[in-house]
Amino acid sequence: MSASPPGRWALAGLYAGMVVAWGLNFIFVKIGIQSSPALWLATFRALLGTAGVAAGLVAWRTGTPLTRLERRDSLLLGIPTTALFFGLWFQGASEISPGEVAVIVYTFPLWVVILSALLLSEQPARWTWLGVTIGFIGIVLLEQPWVGGSGRIPPVAVAELLVAAVCWAGGTVGLKARIRSSALRSANGVQLASGAGVLLVGALLLEPHPTIVVNTPFLESVLWLGLVGTAFANVAWFALLARYPAHTISTWAFLTPVVALVASVLIFGEHFDDVQVLGVVAVLAGVVVVARVDAPENVEAETGG
Repeated sequence: MSASPPGRWALAGLYAGMVVAWGLNFIFVKIGIQSSPALWLATFRALLGTAGVAAGLVAWRTGTPLTRLERRDSLLLGIPTTALFFGLWFQGASEISPGEVAVIVYTFPLWVVILSALLLSEQPARWTWLGVTIGFIGIVLLEQPWVGGSGRIPPVAVAELLVAAVCWAGGTVGLKARIRSSALRSANGVQLASGAGVLLVGALLLEPHPTIVVNTPFLESVLWLGLVGTAFANVAWFALLARYPAHTISTWAFLTPVVALVASVLIFGEHFDDVQVLGVVAVLAGVVVVARVDAPENVEAETGG
């Protein structure tokens, strides 16, 4: 007798768990980089996440075999989607607070729109471009470059996080263009493994003698980022995709930075001035507009932060 499919409340709980897992990733990155160089922490997350995702694929036998070309493309897409995304995100996170990091990284849907238009010749709706514009105005308000010095947030960190978001978006667009929908779960595991390998090589070359303090906060960070924030969230995402269209569950993507913002305020006492609050609202509003108008075309391959 086959098991009955999960009910609506179970799926709602799964979605809530996934959003919390993604949102708290930003908190645990901030905690982890206090004990480890950013690139090594990103490597540990990717390696442990790969192991967790691989175990899930084997246990549930849910991955569709990849063709030779899909395997090649998945390996290559691991460079932007995992290696560059994780590496730049963790590096930028060392200089600014988790809530700000989450808001900047979650400009991801805005970049998906732009890259889909440029690379896939898709024509987003007028409302979608309005959402993109509002979102990027929010980033300017958050950073406030007109303030004395370089602005409220270090511009190098902002640039690293924006490039990280672009890499994540580019990988997502690439997965959508090159991989069959039925094979996305397997492709995601391959790109994660590929990115982990690139991160490991990069860490060995760029930080050959790292100072890593193996204490309780560090271990908690690595375990959360790898097993909960990557492996569990990945399983939850694809379980939800099997039941609902991608745009239905992606419409609420803005909840992830909201979780990170609330947690950062409570844990780190993060503070925003009035203009930055307006910037946060603008970014989230832009993401919501894009998700509601254009998500059916752009988020099939998203696997979260």
